Amino acid sequence: MQPKPIPEYIYERIARCLTHQIETGVYRTGDRLPSVRRLCASERVSPASVMQALAILEARGLAEARPKSGFYVQRRQANPIPLPPACGTVEPELVGIADVVARILRQAGSSNMIPLGTALPAPQLLPTDRLSRSLAHAARQHPARLGLYEINAGDPHLLQQLTRRFAGMGCPIPQEEITVTMGTMEALNLAIRAITRPGDIVAVESPCYFGILQILESLRLKALPVPGTCDHGIDLGLLASAIEKHPVKAVVLVPSFNNPNGSCLDDEKRRGLLRLLSEYDIPLVEDDNYGDLYFGKERPRPVKALDDSGLVLYCGSFSKCLAPGLRVGWVAAGKFVEQVRRLKLVTTLTTPAINQAA
Repeated sequence: MQPKPIPEYIYERIARCLTHQIETGVYRTGDRLPSVRRLCASERVSPASVMQALAILEARGLAEARPKSGFYVQRRQANPIPLPPACGTVEPELVGIADVVARILRQAGSSNMIPLGTALPAPQLLPTDRLSRSLAHAARQHPARLGLYEINAGDPHLLQQLTRRFAGMGCPIPQEEITVTMGTMEALNLAIRAITRPGDIVAVESPCYFGILQILESLRLKALPVPGTCDHGIDLGLLASAIEKHPVKAVVLVPSFNNPNGSCLDDEKRRGLLRLLSEYDIPLVEDDNYGDLYFGKERPRPVKALDDSGLVLYCGSFSKCLAPGLRVGWVAAGKFVEQVRRLKLVTTLTTPAINQAA
């Protein structure tokens, strides 16, 4: 026998209908809800039932009563994001996510899905028309470049613009330190390869962007996950303890708007991070791919801006703010610039010249 359905009381039905109207935008934040008299007439119920329904909405934080005015839709208060459990010790481990990521990325090509994991900007927000004209102009002006391998660190004009751009955000970087790459993923790959060997331990913030974990897996490196929070980022105390306990060869971090938890290190913590790594002479691979996506008054200054010893390998691209499809990025590799450039030659050799010119 089928169980009998639980009956819905009149006030519950009214509360459910009003909730649906609020959630679907019929009534928006600040809008006045129908009066008790109007609801009594439309629902053909008593004032007691209506008042009980409105009390449910108040309890759920959906509505508020204003004296001598009625009930209004209230802005919902976001639930606090739970913090990860505190962990006294962290241990290195081999990464094994390639199959899972490959399956997810295949599904991300579906037009019915929004790939939040890869943080792709909406195409309508990007200057794609102007970029297409720039690309066509570059091809017309320099057709010979389509038939050449331009084996260099990057287009001289682009390198000049990059140094100006970095200086404008308080991070002066010599032009000879920069290598143009095919997006941030190649920049990270080259940077990590330049400072590690298979079997080495690399510290990362947990949770960590899956692309970084893929690189560690492909290079047969061990990941040392150090917990972080949405509010404050990586726990420097735990990182220091992990470095004392394990022979960490590198640290890979996204200090500005980490993917996936969105954390952004403040200036004091960036200086503390650099002091810690300088003490142990451990290189930092800084992924600043999201640094331009800030909502405050000023762009966060990269950790690279504080580095005077060449320990920071600064990686980024235009993929999140300008042109994901052009695949133009960079790595400013500090004292590891020669290692990075040699690795570039044996991987992709060069970054497409016309894309750089555009």
